[in-house]
Amino acid sequence: MAAWTPAQIDALAPDAKSIKAAQKLRTLSRWSNLGATDSALWGECRGSGKKPYQTRIDLNGPAFKCSCPSRKFPCKHGLALFYVYAQQSDAFAASAPPEWVAEWLAGRAARQRPKVQRDPNKPVDVVAQAKRQEARASKVEAGLAELERWLHDIVRSGLTELAGKRVSFYADMAARLVDAQAPGLARRVRELAMLRSGDSEWASIVLSELGSLQLLISAYKQIDQLPEWVAADVKRAIGWPDPTQDLLQQAGVVDEWQVLALQMSVEDKLRTRKAWLWGLHSGKAALIVDHAFGQLSNFKTQLGAGQKWRGELVFYPSMVELRALIKVQQAPQLITQADFATAPHTSNFDTMLDAYSAAIAANCWLPSLPFVLHQLTPVFTEHGFRLRDQHNQIVPLAADFQHSWKLMAVSGGQPIDLVAEWDGAHLTPLSIWDETLVIFDQEV
Repeated sequence: MAAWTPAQIDALAPDAKSIKAAQKLRTLSRWSNLGATDSALWGECRGSGKKPYQTRIDLNGPAFKCSCPSRKFPCKHGLALFYVYAQQSDAFAASAPPEWVAEWLAGRAARQRPKVQRDPNKPVDVVAQAKRQEARASKVEAGLAELERWLHDIVRSGLTELAGKRVSFYADMAARLVDAQAPGLARRVRELAMLRSGDSEWASIVLSELGSLQLLISAYKQIDQLPEWVAADVKRAIGWPDPTQDLLQQAGVVDEWQVLALQMSVEDKLRTRKAWLWGLHSGKAALIVDHAFGQLSNFKTQLGAGQKWRGELVFYPSMVELRALIKVQQAPQLITQADFATAPHTSNFDTMLDAYSAAIAANCWLPSLPFVLHQLTPVFTEHGFRLRDQHNQIVPLAADFQHSWKLMAVSGGQPIDLVAEWDGAHLTPLSIWDETLVIFDQEV
């Protein structure tokens, strides 16, 4: 098995505090009964109580479990055990797992066996299904009608009055859209409240967002006349759920998928993880989105930045294939520099903008597009941090990007390869390649 680097282990942490706490437990003197197999690690960490904390790691995830009371996954003990193994693997005895490790591994294996699929010969209750769809459509249509009146009131009153509105003005409309089962629209309305009216470009940005919402409403009114995949994009932007079970019955793209970036967000205890993957052979980019509620809940899929694994992805129907589901996932390995080089690189911003323009022309509600950018140089200008390509073209970084100085430090003022999102105006770095993959602990 390839060696894990500290940066790759950092990317598994739930937050920066956990990394800092784990640093204090990396000494061998804190650990006993260290052991390992080809697919698992374990050890006991001395804590404040009488009994040491039993910590174990399934390398096929990786997945973690510890007897400590922490509500984080992985906890500081799991991270520390991984750090110790990465730097001093010879301290781990090669032996059969003890009972407390073997039982956990067996339980994980049982849970990961394929579940019984819906019997395709079992008749679907078409009448009940149609009633559910009709009820949701009725709610969505009512929500869209209310949103359209809200938009028209804003335009009639003018943007000057909108600039003085409180957050509750947007929150109330968003809540009504949630009740109307249109969570995608609710998110877009909440994001309007985050725009600062003091910014010089505020008015043009707000007008663009209001126009996009109106276009979405108009498109939904003609949903039955739209091509299938365009209709799918409209429904997804509004927040209609995709029929994932039916989707998983379809044939997907089989490839060796490398995880080049991860991003976490938390809203009302709902944790969302985005993972950007690239196929080693197909060259396709894929976005995997997982949700988990509360700190105690794990994500359904095991994804670690800097990993690659052979598997099958099924892409959601769309004019721009990007969002996907994992249908088959084999044991992971670590990506190498040669693997990273296979991802289609964009060497200048003109090429990036052309690709983004083509994607937006096909799906104008696409929030952003991922790129693997080759040989960019971070620079600091009078307007703040920027990235410069080999043709001396410069683009701004996203205002909420928190690691500009780290980006400068890793690059040392030299060109670097970067994985980033472009939203049409700003670039958000997600990871960089510096001998190994460096993932920014970006939490939005």
